[in-house]
Amino acid sequence: MGIDMVMIAQAMVDGYAKVDNTFLARNGLVPGGAKVVSPKDAGRLEAEVAGMTHASTLRGKEPGGMSYVAGGSAANTAITMGMLGAHVAFFGPTGNDDAGIVFHNDMASAGILCFHPTIPGGATGRCLVFVPPGGDRSMVASPGISGEIAGEEVIAGMCGHARLCFCEGFLFSYPGAVSVMKAAAEAARSGGGQVVMSLGAAWCAAANRDAMRDFMENRADIILGNEGELMALYGTQDLQQAVRMLMASGKTAAITRGGEGAFVISGGVLHIIPPPEAEVVDTTGAGDNFAAGFLYGLLDGLSPQHAGRCGAALAGEAISHVGARPQRNPRQVLGPVLQP
Repeated sequence: MGIDMVMIAQAMVDGYAKVDNTFLARNGLVPGGAKVVSPKDAGRLEAEVAGMTHASTLRGKEPGGMSYVAGGSAANTAITMGMLGAHVAFFGPTGNDDAGIVFHNDMASAGILCFHPTIPGGATGRCLVFVPPGGDRSMVASPGISGEIAGEEVIAGMCGHARLCFCEGFLFSYPGAVSVMKAAAEAARSGGGQVVMSLGAAWCAAANRDAMRDFMENRADIILGNEGELMALYGTQDLQQAVRMLMASGKTAAITRGGEGAFVISGGVLHIIPPPEAEVVDTTGAGDNFAAGFLYGLLDGLSPQHAGRCGAALAGEAISHVGARPQRNPRQVLGPVLQP
């Protein structure tokens, strides 16, 4: 069995809960927003959701509750690609706590091979997703030990035999992880593979702009992100300027734009990808599934433009229900799109 993709990323556990807008306002959260908090603050939010669930049960109403699955942006992409039949290996540390067990069990059920050892006493990272009416989720991350990437020689050795080496943008906040990703990227290219770089989040791209642009210009082949992340990477509020700069880099790229669809850049040419025709229930995982469809399409030998249509189809499936996982078989979702 060959390796289609090795992912170097944060191992997180996602918690999902439906909430109202007063919950968001009370906790300083906004629809469509994201922020990083301490483990203590994450626990407080989880406890508040649990209390709301208990109260709604007493009133005889359907409780919202919070459910947990293996997650994090890269893991969501990995799971969808595994469901499509791609052979994916994942490197990202977890603790030997309950959340770590959830992560490894869920990844194994999707056929994803997790190689990073657990860290005794470490706190597995969590990403809490709060979905208000309208579906525009608010995300709260508590990274825990998720950035403590180690095992440079092992990871680089495996990347040397992979078609794609995926390096997650969030890890640019951790110098040790950056060193690992550089070694992995060099090994991947030496072995004939390509290097994928995700932009993580707008705050991440802004905070690590120099390191990320250096990695993109000197080691990456394929760039994934959204328009806010792209503008943050280039330090501009002008999307057209950011697009021109990205096109000048000569990289292949897929950049999502929410309800506006997406665009794909290849060979210095920009291709517009229309938005999917789907009712928006929850935007969680839309970009992650777009990335899965896009990368799977490239692995399948499709043009970047055609691969972008695969990404849009899976993004449409993701936004049609609560949660980041496809509910329909992604092979069936892509069936019409894969037709010549």
